[in-house]
Amino acid sequence: MCVAVDFGTVLSGVACGLSSDTVEQILWPGPNRKVLTSLIYDAQGRVVAWGHRSQAVELEKGWIRCEMFKLLLDPNGASDLIPRFFPLGKGPIDVITDYLRELWQNAKPMILMRGYTKEALPIPATWNVRNGEMMRDAAYAAGLVAPEGSQEYAGGRDRLHIISEPEAGAVHCLLWKDLNLKPGQSFMVCNAGGGSIDTAIYRLLGDVTQIEEQSAASGASCGSHFLDIYFRVYLEEWHRTRNILLSEMNLTRYMHAFTYSQKLQFSGESDVKDLYFECFDPSDYIFNGQLVVPVNDLKERVFDPVVDKVLGVLEAQLQRVDSVDALLLVGGFSANPYLLNRIRDIATSLGATQYGLTESLIRRHKGAPRIVASKSYIIDDDWLQGVFKAQYLVVKGALLKKGEPVLQEFTKTSSSPSGRNHLLFRFYCKSTLLRLSRDTADTSGGDLEHIQDWEIDLSDTSLFKRNALNSPLNRFDTVFEIGIEIESQEAHVVWFCDGKRGGRLRLPGIPWN
Repeated sequence: MCVAVDFGTVLSGVACGLSSDTVEQILWPGPNRKVLTSLIYDAQGRVVAWGHRSQAVELEKGWIRCEMFKLLLDPNGASDLIPRFFPLGKGPIDVITDYLRELWQNAKPMILMRGYTKEALPIPATWNVRNGEMMRDAAYAAGLVAPEGSQEYAGGRDRLHIISEPEAGAVHCLLWKDLNLKPGQSFMVCNAGGGSIDTAIYRLLGDVTQIEEQSAASGASCGSHFLDIYFRVYLEEWHRTRNILLSEMNLTRYMHAFTYSQKLQFSGESDVKDLYFECFDPSDYIFNGQLVVPVNDLKERVFDPVVDKVLGVLEAQLQRVDSVDALLLVGGFSANPYLLNRIRDIATSLGATQYGLTESLIRRHKGAPRIVASKSYIIDDDWLQGVFKAQYLVVKGALLKKGEPVLQEFTKTSSSPSGRNHLLFRFYCKSTLLRLSRDTADTSGGDLEHIQDWEIDLSDTSLFKRNALNSPLNRFDTVFEIGIEIESQEAHVVWFCDGKRGGRLRLPGIPWN
């Protein structure tokens, strides 16, 4: 079973893939599929409330409410819009760790009843390698992977897979019955969430289990939460220019009505001129009052700055390919009527002949999406001898299936079972093809990057022991394989002997795209 943790800017959730065709979302108090991404700390920095309960708790002296903290990891500077409330020296990763721990501890009893084998944690396409590593560290610290030595540790850290949010959306869209795409056709997935908009374009190769990515995932910080920010700015400016006091009570009322009602329903239709927000403040002698907000103001001052940025992301992505046959939206923001109407206009004009919408993002991986290798990956087993003679593990431009290793065969000749049977390999990546032949290489070109050394011990493998026992001359060969395994946001080197995996090592700072 695969467990997916959807850590969102505004809402988060957990889903379990019980089989290839069954996905179950874990429900929170009430019928909620998602829980608020929110924490309250006391004066000592301890978590006293989280999720939906954090909205019902009245803050005491020294207590701090933390929200929207996922945006603090955004490499594009969205964190400048978010107040930094972190108590007692806590930073973004500390708060994320605390939240993931609460989320996981509440979901864990249901998960353990079913048994699970690995976890998937989607991250925005705009995040870089460092952000992905920070999320991985937070997930480990939060206990998403059991501590080494415990009964639950089986599989260890390899059980946690960091994937991109557009890829998670693409896998779900492939299983959508009404997609109606044929091999060779392409589709764009847009994950419109609370914090970011993430997009990627894929092409269907065969059946629904085979796709390749036509353009690298991209995105921007222009999710639905930024509507809240612009609306608050609008309210403050409206009251200030009219010299009217905006009380904290009314501001809270306005923001709640906008976030949980008006924002979701806003269509910008011309037959509706004004929207009404209730105001009530006995201290200012306001009872059963109403704030009237013109629809044009909301459109121009609140929605257009965000939606225009969303459209810019989509148009930039669409311009990377000749044509797109379908544009599919996932995520909560995708249900907003105004956004849908604006996207429908550009989808038609830019050649998306089909249009699809689904709000639920199911994290399951039936079939492996394919990608084109943007670099060559090279292995050298003679470097200790001062000779650079290398083999390609992956050649730039190769079509790869994510999660399945591309293997090369090697042979180790041993003269004694008790001798040195450790092999030290050096790995490189290169943006241009190496000179000479496909199986040999030199360092010319200037962009050869040494990324990892790895020591392999063959003496514990069953094939090595069997060959050593059956060799009359104490000289025998052990055949094994080494390869590259591409995941969504990372690459691993793996080795196999006699059909069994001997080890797996993540290559640092090398995303697949």
